[in-house]
Amino acid sequence: MTSSKISPNFPASAFVVTVFCAAVFLLLPDGSWGGEVDGHHGGDEVHSRQKRFIYFNTQSPVDIGLLITLPLSFALPTFNLKTSRRFSRSVGPGGEENDIMANLTAEDILPLDSFDEPAYSVELGKMMTYFTILEIDEDICQQRIICDIFTDPEKFKPISDIFMRKLTADHGPMTEKMSSRYYRYVRAMQEGMASGEVGCRKGFGKCPYSAEERLNMPALHFWTYLTNILRMEFRDE
Repeated sequence: MTSSKISPNFPASAFVVTVFCAAVFLLLPDGSWGGEVDGHHGGDEVHSRQKRFIYFNTQSPVDIGLLITLPLSFALPTFNLKTSRRFSRSVGPGGEENDIMANLTAEDILPLDSFDEPAYSVELGKMMTYFTILEIDEDICQQRIICDIFTDPEKFKPISDIFMRKLTADHGPMTEKMSSRYYRYVRAMQEGMASGEVGCRKGFGKCPYSAEERLNMPALHFWTYLTNILRMEFRDE
């Protein structure tokens, strides 16, 4: 008996593929091996076998894609306008109030009875991180931004996708009161979808700027372009 060896010049991966293809070619649907060979299975009865063929269409194109996942912290700071300081309530060295924000009351900044629901604490924590990076601290303006974004989610991608994942989470019923921060955010999203820009201006008009004025739109469009051509997505988990 002679023993066969793999040539050192023959790639091991090619050998594995060859053996696999041969196995698939010969293995019958019932788990037995065969070809056109007659055999006996424990008796004198002869069982005939037919060849099984696998055909590969070499003319058909093969689409190979690569999904790129980026941490959200890599892109989110670019959504913030460099001129955001003019929207801050404290802009001078002495902490003097900006005239643009002077009409906001304490309730606009954060309602006195506001609370965060424990069931949605993870989503709220992440959204508060987003707003901190974007330097949008006032509750009324946070609602305005969410409302504006969802008047046209395609226009505000990928930030609309980011907020959508948080505002459509399902951890059970939420308190449907305006004192619930999560409910206020969900209502703002629904208002944008249902009423458009007019509804956002009417409902959150005390905020002196819209999402388009406040966010870095060229940066948003740049990331949208990249996600479309490179199949990218942002991960913040």
